[in-house]
Amino acid sequence: FIININLENLKASKLVDPESIYMEVLKNDLLFNKNISAKILINSIENNNKLFDFSKIILNINNGKINLDQTSFINKDVGELEIANSNLFLQNNDLIFNTDINIEIKDSDRFYSLLQTPKKSRKKINKILINLDYSLYSNKVVLNNVKFDDIEPSKNFQDLISILNAEENYDYRNFIKNKNLLNKLFDAYSG
Repeated sequence: FIININLENLKASKLVDPESIYMEVLKNDLLFNKNISAKILINSIENNNKLFDFSKIILNINNGKINLDQTSFINKDVGELEIANSNLFLQNNDLIFNTDINIEIKDSDRFYSLLQTPKKSRKKINKILINLDYSLYSNKVVLNNVKFDDIEPSKNFQDLISILNAEENYDYRNFIKNKNLLNKLFDAYSG
């Protein structure tokens, strides 16, 4: 089946809240049934969101496999974040979301301003690619790879990623902490 939903002010962070009804539906394994095929498209205009103006969330369910490929979040002044090569799966009694996050930066000055990046850390960046695993049960993120403009990361950059991955109780839903994390990565970036 195919469902198209148009909303105003969808709070995307609520979709991954471990206590949300959406998470409860995923936790009960019902959508991982090999006999279910569905595409659920949610379009939202974000009037009260400081980060994004529009969001398009696409939930693809196909014979027991679930992904969010082509989901995008758009800031008309800064750029677009798109989810690609994603896979939602059960592993060792945990629900894991593996994905590539592609960030296309339209205006790097506005991007850095949004993140309040110190001027000394600002480098010209057009694209950021992040591959990560997100445990929906424990709310833990593991950064597998981060690249700026397809440049292979330096040893210092990779060491910083390892340190961040080892950090316990990091709340990736906190915008201020994520801003600080990205600014640390910009400092370590050698572009």
